[in-house]
Amino acid sequence: MSNQWVFWLIVVGLALVITSHIVPFWFDIINKILLVIGIIFILIGAFRLMSMEWLPVFEMPEMGFKAQHKANKIRRNFTPDLLVNHLGLGQHFKKGYKLPNVYAYVAPDLNSGWIKIENIGAASKLDRDALKTDISGAVLLGSLSKYVIEDSYFDNDKRWLTFNFENVDVDHNFYVKNNNYKPFVSDNRHAIRLSDRLAWDELHLALVATSGSGKTKIIEYITSVASLQGWEISFNSAKPDVLTRKYSGRWSGKSDVTEIIEVAEHYVKVMERRLKQIEKANVDSYLDTDLNDVLLVFDELLDFNSSLDKDLKKRWDAAIKKLSGKSRSAGFRIIISSQHGTITGLVPTDVRVNFANVIMLGRSANIGSERQFVMSGYELENAKYGKGEGLAYFPSSEFYAEPKRYTTPWIE
Repeated sequence: MSNQWVFWLIVVGLALVITSHIVPFWFDIINKILLVIGIIFILIGAFRLMSMEWLPVFEMPEMGFKAQHKANKIRRNFTPDLLVNHLGLGQHFKKGYKLPNVYAYVAPDLNSGWIKIENIGAASKLDRDALKTDISGAVLLGSLSKYVIEDSYFDNDKRWLTFNFENVDVDHNFYVKNNNYKPFVSDNRHAIRLSDRLAWDELHLALVATSGSGKTKIIEYITSVASLQGWEISFNSAKPDVLTRKYSGRWSGKSDVTEIIEVAEHYVKVMERRLKQIEKANVDSYLDTDLNDVLLVFDELLDFNSSLDKDLKKRWDAAIKKLSGKSRSAGFRIIISSQHGTITGLVPTDVRVNFANVIMLGRSANIGSERQFVMSGYELENAKYGKGEGLAYFPSSEFYAEPKRYTTPWIE
């Protein structure tokens, strides 16, 4: 139960004590009664405060009026009876039940949000899939029934169990018809729109997807839109395909491992020249210059890495480390892509940290060890993913700041 009554008890006690000092002297008996009652209230409240279990304050994001109204409605549906008897989230004591704190947040567009339930020792023992079903059926009712819980996870210290929900009546995906990518060109030419609530505008991208899950299609979408926005494209893959042919050139379209490394080394030199230009112009980044954006794609890294000898690996590691660590301020975005999200499938750990943005498609999104390598710190349950479906994690994104279900643009 809430402990707010403790604070009100102390406030009332203080009010009674103060009142006892301003009552006229000819009501001395009332003065003494008020003083005694006030002191008793304060003592009871102080004793209760000392015995309370203090927890850090949870800072809720700000919400508008409509969002706050819906969040309050969700929160009120978590009644003591629901928490104890239906969800099994209360701890039983001699004097009754201790109930977990529950918070609800609704995004400004009213189409998504989350519910956080305090883990007081019961939640970690329960089936989160069963909880998702129970919360959807008992909490998201009536006008809230358009919301469906998409995923759930514990935060890093296991204190909170979070359930993300979405409005299933809203379609956020892009549909490309007749290879016309112009409708998806961004007003911000430095950003690539990946859905109506996700834009790739900074940090590099790691793409992990098993065969047939839509990896080539999303790369085709990104490169096509980037080209329309004036980006320089260099696509390279250890397995030659339609994109290596499409972007064939002096420093693009390579499938031989030595030539791919030479491409990386070439762009290291380009990056260094750009950084000198930026320094000479006395600005912070390429955004303050007339330099264009550059997109480097290195696909099928599992096959690429397996073909490297010691000397080639040394050259590749040095080039990709320099590019991924220093190139963003020079206008570079890099996509590393593989069927496996591992050290051997992607890049070494000290380089992987530079690829904070992650998309995992198909079966890859259900491999816990690979999720931990590219999305460390999150415990996610498995789900069913069709072609072009999986997880996205973009730390600087408002919606995808934590891993959530994502569907790639659909190309007819």
